[in-house]
Amino acid sequence: MPYNTWQCALGAGGSAEVALNSGNVFLVIVPVCGSTEGSNGLTGAGTETPASGVGHCGITQKNASGTCP
Repeated sequence: MPYNTWQCALGAGGSAEVALNSGNVFLVIVPVCGSTEGSNGLTGAGTETPASGVGHCGITQKNASGTCP
């Protein structure tokens, strides 16, 4: 069963402590500008990864254009 957790406002200090579960773990670190989430990266086919944080951490929209509004 997948386990999803969100940690918000890590800051830009270059380090953060994140609690992890045992087993296989991966992290997706996504840029945020105000309440807009940036890109989650590209798939092997070159399309935007469909993951979205909208509804978490005060994120209300996604903008994968590469610019911060």
